[in-house]
Amino acid sequence: MLKLRHFLFFAASIFATFPSSVEARIAKIAVSQIVSHPSLDQVYAGLRQGLADEGYVDQQNCEILYENSQGRMPVAVQIAQKFASEDPSVVVGISTPSTQTLMNAFKGKSTPIVFASVTDPVASHFVESLEHPGGNITGTKNPFLAKKYVLKVRQLFPNVNKIGVLLNLSESNSAAMFAELKDAFAEDNISVVEAPVASVVDAKAAAESLVGKIDLLFLIQDNTVASALSSFLPVMNRNKIPTFACFGEAVDQGALVAMYVSEFTIGYETGKIVAQLLKGKNPQDIAVVSPQKMEIKLNHEVVTLLQLPDAFLSQVQKNNGSVIFKNEME
Repeated sequence: MLKLRHFLFFAASIFATFPSSVEARIAKIAVSQIVSHPSLDQVYAGLRQGLADEGYVDQQNCEILYENSQGRMPVAVQIAQKFASEDPSVVVGISTPSTQTLMNAFKGKSTPIVFASVTDPVASHFVESLEHPGGNITGTKNPFLAKKYVLKVRQLFPNVNKIGVLLNLSESNSAAMFAELKDAFAEDNISVVEAPVASVVDAKAAAESLVGKIDLLFLIQDNTVASALSSFLPVMNRNKIPTFACFGEAVDQGALVAMYVSEFTIGYETGKIVAQLLKGKNPQDIAVVSPQKMEIKLNHEVVTLLQLPDAFLSQVQKNNGSVIFKNEME
C-alpha cells in the first residue's frame, strides 16, 4: 500500500508539470499597433470581431496581447522583441512600421505574421506577391485607388487645379501613396503641392503653409497626419478649403468628405486570416486580402460652413456605393 501511495504521488507530481488540455488549446495572439487614431483603432476593433465570429474570443478560448507604441518607433521595436520572447501563436502588425518591427524580431522563427492596414506589402518587401505571399507572412492591404479618387474629386470639384497633400515621407506607405496620387492627378492636369509633416506637432503649420496655394486638401492614409486631424482641419475650414479624405474617420473630425474602404472591414478580414492560421493553415497559402467596397461619408455641417451649392450633394451620391451622412461634427 505504501509503495502504491508513493507511485500515485510521483505520478501526480509529474502530471502537474504539464499544462492541462484546456490550457494547451488556448491560442496567444500578439498585436502591435503603431499609434492610436480612429482609423487604426477601428482596424483593431474589426480584428477582434473577426476573430470572435470565427470562434476565438479573448479570455475565453484565446488570449489577445495588445500593445500600442503611440507613434514611437523605439517603443515599437521593444514591443516586437517582447512578443518574440513570449512565443505567441500568431503576431499581428497594424500598420507598415509595426509589421516591419515584428518581421525583424521574429526573423528565423516559424511564428506566422499577419499585417493589417498596409498599402503596399510587396513594395515593403513583406510578401513576394499578393496571390502567393511566400514565407510565414500574409495579411490585408488598404486599397489605394488613386484613379477613382481623381474621378470623384473632379466630379465634386470641377474647377480644382491644385490640391495639397500633408504627409510624413518617412512612412513608406505614405511615400508610395503620394507618388501614385501625384501621377494620377497629373494625368487630369491637376497639380499637387506637398507639405511635409515630420511629427504631429508640425501638422498645423504645414496646413497653414498651404493656405492660398491650393483649392483642396487631399488626405492620404498617413499615420502621423491622421493623429493630428483636430489640429489642422479647423485651419482648412476657416479658410474655406474643402478636405477630401480616403479614410472615413477624417469626416468625424471636420473633413468635408471621404471615399474609403471601411477600416473596420480591413480589421475584420485580418481577424479571419488569423483564425485560419490558428486552425492550421499555412500563411504562404493565404493570399493577401484587399477589400474593395467603397463608401462615401459626408459632413453636412462642413457643407454649410463652406457654403457649397445644392448641386454638390447630388454629385456626392452618384455612384461608388453607399453614402453615410454626418449631420454634426463630434
